[in-house]
Amino acid sequence: MRLLLLLLIMTTIPAQSFAHQSSSSYLVLNFSDTPYTAQWDIALRDLETAIGLDRDGDSKITWGELKYNHEKINQYALSRLALSRANTLCDIRPTENLVNNHNDGAYAVIRFAINCGINHGNIKIAYRLFHDLDSRHRGLLKTIHHQSTQLSVLTATSNEFIITTSAPDVFTLVMSFLRQGITHILGGLDHLLFLILLLLPVVLQRKANQWHANDSFSQTMIETLKIVTAFTVAHALTLCLSVFEVIFIPPRLVESLIAVSVMIAACNNIYPFITKHRWRFAFAFGLVHGFGFANTLQGLDLSIPDRVITLLSFNLGVEIAQLIIASVFLPLAYQLRTYRVYQHGILPYGAAIVFIIATIWLIERGLDLKINFM
Repeated sequence: MRLLLLLLIMTTIPAQSFAHQSSSSYLVLNFSDTPYTAQWDIALRDLETAIGLDRDGDSKITWGELKYNHEKINQYALSRLALSRANTLCDIRPTENLVNNHNDGAYAVIRFAINCGINHGNIKIAYRLFHDLDSRHRGLLKTIHHQSTQLSVLTATSNEFIITTSAPDVFTLVMSFLRQGITHILGGLDHLLFLILLLLPVVLQRKANQWHANDSFSQTMIETLKIVTAFTVAHALTLCLSVFEVIFIPPRLVESLIAVSVMIAACNNIYPFITKHRWRFAFAFGLVHGFGFANTLQGLDLSIPDRVITLLSFNLGVEIAQLIIASVFLPLAYQLRTYRVYQHGILPYGAAIVFIIATIWLIERGLDLKINFM
């Protein structure tokens, strides 16, 4: 009966929950040239999912297959990008197709020229690449205008951006990456589940192999803050080390280790083996989670000042997101802590469901597969 309950709950989980790797593209627009020029790097794995590139079905995309699909790639990608000035669409003309390697694999490169007719005024960009297939896909935008550079992140919910020809707006940059820090936690199911798994037992105490309600709200709050802070500090540490290229870990290994961290946290809620100082566990695996966003930032080739601003903004967003989770979770969990359904239902069986999800992630990420349930 319990197994049947688990299976029923599993069928209610959206297929997108099993997404195996974050999806990003890198778009650099140079308005110092005449005509304006641009380069767009798009992951081959994403293009394969969207339009199919592997002609012989051997799970490898050769240069010949990529070259054969250049026109198809250009048509697909550029139909999902619009630039306009003074309410008039700019003309976009592909000039060259290449291939590039980023830390997380091979990317198709589209170089194109931009003609907006008039040469003054702000330019509006509308970005819709892959958003119909993956709502978590993001486009990292870098615009260059003589000595000034602007950065932004384009997502399914924030897919438009005004490109100015004046000095870069630091506030816009801060807000853009602060939002990314928040969505990195709230929108990243692996990070979110890992944190929730760590917080579920904070309202309880383990005595004589049994869970007992914790009667001290202040003690519970202190334990929660320790976990949240430890995770944030560790996350920030490895993110900085990676972005400044002190340490490099292959993205597939990072994503696999994140899945493993979720599996271990789930196991600990089913068969507790870490009952004290859970903040140390949060710190240890927070180091792993910190690499999750670093490879994306590296792909933008940022200057040192821009790296500092984006890192500080992003980590502030991470901390805000975790405080949101804690402020919602803690009062509710504290009210439920004395109920049997919490101690013997939500805690172990919720963890069992998450363990199954994380196992699927590990298989997908470790073997570079995509498992479809819908």
